[in-house]
Amino acid sequence: MVDWITNEAPRWLVLSVWIIINIVLFVVTYLRYFDADEYYYLRELTGCCPQPLRRQLDKAITYHQYLAYMICLHS
Repeated sequence: MVDWITNEAPRWLVLSVWIIINIVLFVVTYLRYFDADEYYYLRELTGCCPQPLRRQLDKAITYHQYLAYMICLHS
């Protein structure tokens, strides 16, 4: 047990603190963006896109996926 505490505990402690910090930052940022009026358009763009805009975004994603495949293929 002493060997584990000496060798593995610091690694798990750092990893746990890092995960907790990331969870806290995510929750704080999510709550900040969730109801704030200044982020109304961001919510509209990311969540409730009108159909023509969503179709354009889907085409852009498809284009970039094909581009990535071709880069991988030719490299």
